[in-house]
Amino acid sequence: MATRLIGRTAVQNALLAASDDAVSGRTAAIAVEAGAGKTVLMEWLIDAAVGRRMKIVAARPVEGEPAWPWPSSST
Repeated sequence: MATRLIGRTAVQNALLAASDDAVSGRTAAIAVEAGAGKTVLMEWLIDAAVGRRMKIVAARPVEGEPAWPWPSSST
């Protein structure tokens, strides 16, 4: 399994439980506060999921101007 994160056991257990739910066909949402190390936690979860033979699809947001096909309501 992935590298052990110090002081993150509760969050790691919640993430593993959510992944178990996903395998069972249930859904879950987990909110993590700003500055909580979300990237490291997601990297850990991906490693853990791959170790459990799960298929993973991951994406990262990018900042930028939205290219909406309609005018902005702020103008």
